Amino acid sequence: MSVALLQKETKVVEISDELESSFWVLIYYAVRYLPSNVRDVGNWLEDHFDKFSFNEGKFVCGSKKRIAISMEGRLLASERDVGVDLKFGGPLDAFIATCLFRFKTHYRVYNYNRLQRQKEREKQQENASNNTSSLILPQSPASTSQTSLISRGIHRR
Repeated sequence: MSVALLQKETKVVEISDELESSFWVLIYYAVRYLPSNVRDVGNWLEDHFDKFSFNEGKFVCGSKKRIAISMEGRLLASERDVGVDLKFGGPLDAFIATCLFRFKTHYRVYNYNRLQRQKEREKQQENASNNTSSLILPQSPASTSQTSLISRGIHRR
């Protein structure tokens, strides 16, 4: 699943989520079955696909997967070899790098739009609270007619 779907359970599935999910399937099978520079395949797969975080009472995407796709835009071969990207030694490497760059860019735009929507909601709430405090309540028709009669000097008896 995409990081966005794993982070927010109410998110509507979009094409970008489907593309990212397909990307993760490709990565899983590539690491599992193709020769690469990953030293411990089992641990690498567990770190990226089986681990999760617990945030505000909910299970969310694990940090390895989330950081790789939305922040760093790169997959590391192992924690010990800091700065060594996952490599397969063929055209798949360029494809993976391109996908990671595009997903990272997507998440930057996604997060920017999310923050803008949040600011807009806060602004609307602030405006709504300001408007309710300055409301002028209309007078009832009876009191309006009596007021206008009194102001003209006509009194009802």
